[in-house]
Amino acid sequence: MNDKQKATAELQQWLRNISKSKDASPAVIPDGIFSAETRIEVENFQRENGLPVTGVADYETWEAIRLADSLVSAGREPPVQIAPIESSDLPLERGMNNLFTDTLKLMLRLVAESFENFELYEEEGYGEKTQNAVRRWQEIAFLPVTGETDKETWNSLAAFYLL
Repeated sequence: MNDKQKATAELQQWLRNISKSKDASPAVIPDGIFSAETRIEVENFQRENGLPVTGVADYETWEAIRLADSLVSAGREPPVQIAPIESSDLPLERGMNNLFTDTLKLMLRLVAESFENFELYEEEGYGEKTQNAVRRWQEIAFLPVTGETDKETWNSLAAFYLL
């Protein structure tokens, strides 16, 4: 097997382990061939985990599958899934207070636990402190720094949360 086939076989094994943990019949055989079945399993994983459904194991998908497999292997459940947000609900901005702002702050808390220089202070709704935390995340994620939570900011936080 060449390196690409070895990587594909590793991905297929991860997908197989994840399927088994859900008591589902694994559809993928770790043979190193990125077959139609492999593509479908990647698409299913992406759909179930709020990732763009492309069937391609890009970096974000690869890392999410790798993490899900490591959690399954350790006997732990993956975190609660947070789906991408619809554009009509965006942007989230200062002064708002709803389920989406609460979910945003949940994701930001995980970021604060993962990065030393990331501060998040509790406040009601989307205030100045949340806006500053969003700005800091946008810097970390190399996004335009606006302090507003647009679709790209939301989806990058959701992807980080799922890792």
